[in-house]
Amino acid sequence: MKPLPPHLLRFLRKNDIDIKWFSKQAIESQRIPRFVWLPSLPPVLWNGYASDEKVQSSKTNAEAFLLANSGYRVDWTKNNLWAVPQHRTLSRHEMYKKGQMFGIDAASIFSVDILDPKPGDDILDLCCAPGAKLAVIADRMNHEGKLVGIDNCFKRLDVSTGIAKSLRLGSSHNDWSFSICHLDGAEMKDEMPIENIRWDHFSDVAYFRNSALPSSENELKVPRARNSKRFNQYIENCRHPISMLFDKVIVDTQCTHEGSIRHILKHLDADDSHWSPNILESLFEQWCEEAENLAQLQRKLIAKGFERLKPGGTLVYSTCSFCQSQNENIVQWLLSTHSAVLDPLVVSTSHSDTIEQRHRSSSVSGRSSTILPGTVYLDPIHSGTSGLFVARITKPYNIQKGDLTCNGLP
Repeated sequence: MKPLPPHLLRFLRKNDIDIKWFSKQAIESQRIPRFVWLPSLPPVLWNGYASDEKVQSSKTNAEAFLLANSGYRVDWTKNNLWAVPQHRTLSRHEMYKKGQMFGIDAASIFSVDILDPKPGDDILDLCCAPGAKLAVIADRMNHEGKLVGIDNCFKRLDVSTGIAKSLRLGSSHNDWSFSICHLDGAEMKDEMPIENIRWDHFSDVAYFRNSALPSSENELKVPRARNSKRFNQYIENCRHPISMLFDKVIVDTQCTHEGSIRHILKHLDADDSHWSPNILESLFEQWCEEAENLAQLQRKLIAKGFERLKPGGTLVYSTCSFCQSQNENIVQWLLSTHSAVLDPLVVSTSHSDTIEQRHRSSSVSGRSSTILPGTVYLDPIHSGTSGLFVARITKPYNIQKGDLTCNGLP
């Protein structure tokens, strides 16, 4: 393993993260396999009329392919998540291209498990880009309920809309509303204006309702140019401002990302302009100097997420950072300034000998925070995943109206 960059080391020291501990995590992270998620309804069958036999056949074929490539099922999650060796290249395979399998971080899957989406829920993903987590939430909702994804970064949001299109997350189901919107999550209002919607379920529905119902993936193509005006008009007629109160909210907030250790190590060998070692160095230097600005943004986002919760609702706050200032401190601030209640999380603290044994356990392995009990961390050594901090918070039913504002923001 290459030496850690100087500004990363400075960042770790400034945030009281033990460098020897972090280095051990970095070494273990290089052994973590790839993770692949299998959607419950593959997009190649998406037309609203796929038989149970076709769905099961697609799932069986994908699982057989992963088994043949030395894969195994990750048992601690409700989602159909698989692990395969790092050297296996899946993205070029036809099943991957058709959306029958999808690469995702296991830690992201865990945050969705904690949110526990169900059909009929109204759910907000406040920092949704790049969109893999959003896709899993839509799948768990079985295309029933209201799902809104919001992000303030156009480029990353375009990735989210691309995933939604490729996985055919639109639906003709009357009880399904799914929108991806460009907006600063810290500035949300009571309704989402139509002009902020970048993609929604009508974008897919318009095609299917204005053309012959497709019988195969080859027919899932962009409408002809001569029909585009009619399709766009159809979409605009269907759209309306979105009410911004939810049963469940997930705030996977902007952070310093040092918990994504394997990605950092990978980019230390890169020489492209976007993720070169020099770029990483400048990022960690910036995060050292602007820590309070980041913490202020995180406080605004978690407060806005809590404000958008219905009484009795659940908020999940997560980061891929190991920093107390971005994790426990943010949650403690919310608990002390709002009528928020911590819903304690429990993880297995038994550590199996191998990564596969950790993955095949019935409950996820991790470590409980000693600073704020009831919040938890995943990491390469304990969990066989990338780094994640997660907390679950509820809003009491008897909350007073005045508590819906972001009182206490600096």
